[in-house]
Amino acid sequence: MKSYRKRRLKGFTLIELLVAIALIALLMGVLMPALRKAREVARMIACAGNQKQVILALATYAQDNDSRLPPSSADNGGGGWHRPNDLNWMQQYWSARRPLTDAEMESVKNRYHYVGKYLGDILKDGKVFNCPLSGIRDDDVWPPYGSAAGTYGEFYRSGRYAFLPCTYALLWSFEGYNPPATGSKPFDAPNTLADKNTLVIQDTLMYLESNPEVSWYPNPADAYYSYYSCHPFTDALRAGPYYGLKMAFSDILPGNMNNLKLNAGYLDGHVEKFSATDAIYMTHNNYAHNWIAPKFR
Repeated sequence: MKSYRKRRLKGFTLIELLVAIALIALLMGVLMPALRKAREVARMIACAGNQKQVILALATYAQDNDSRLPPSSADNGGGGWHRPNDLNWMQQYWSARRPLTDAEMESVKNRYHYVGKYLGDILKDGKVFNCPLSGIRDDDVWPPYGSAAGTYGEFYRSGRYAFLPCTYALLWSFEGYNPPATGSKPFDAPNTLADKNTLVIQDTLMYLESNPEVSWYPNPADAYYSYYSCHPFTDALRAGPYYGLKMAFSDILPGNMNNLKLNAGYLDGHVEKFSATDAIYMTHNNYAHNWIAPKFR
């Protein structure tokens, strides 16, 4: 009997082991949803922090410039469409995979409004214009395909790279989205600090048919005909800095986005979370479709 007690104290029976495993599985089942929720909250807070930094930088710039906000990087001086999802954008050189030459910079100096030209001294780190989920860093080698020409941050601050995407929609001094139907409420971008409580920055939510803003793929066609967000959603695949879902276009977002939450930042300094399925459908051409926060004024 004594020998049995010694053996009994040294280990578990099979039944006890199975009970312990079952309890652990039960606890994991209870805790995992809470952990996922906590992780989502942390991501949204980090994302909102980025947007608040950008809003503060806009206010700082405006205080030194007669209350005016910086020009929009989407202003390409006429012709083409508007791209609020880019730090640097110039229609003439949008496909350039290299820094612009001195002659090229001179030729577009009055209509190439890259963000770093106005905010680079205030916001020195280019990654602040990207959702933390995107994985873009200031010191990332750029471009991410072909021959490296520098870093993401260098091109943000110098503006010498014609096409530099970001994962937020930068909506200050933006000519605005066209309402999809007559009578729809248009989006009017803020141009001065007096335009309080107005949307100026938002997590990107779009559908691309061609000429994709996510074209830092070696083959831009890979991004055609897909819904995109910088936050993950059901069945979405990682697509560069975005999460994408290839599906036929509808101005009603697919059910895969029912649980997708996004951030929207306003000129008065606050950032609000909203549900993607509550977003307002807007467009600025026949190829790139966008959704913006329901509260945009």
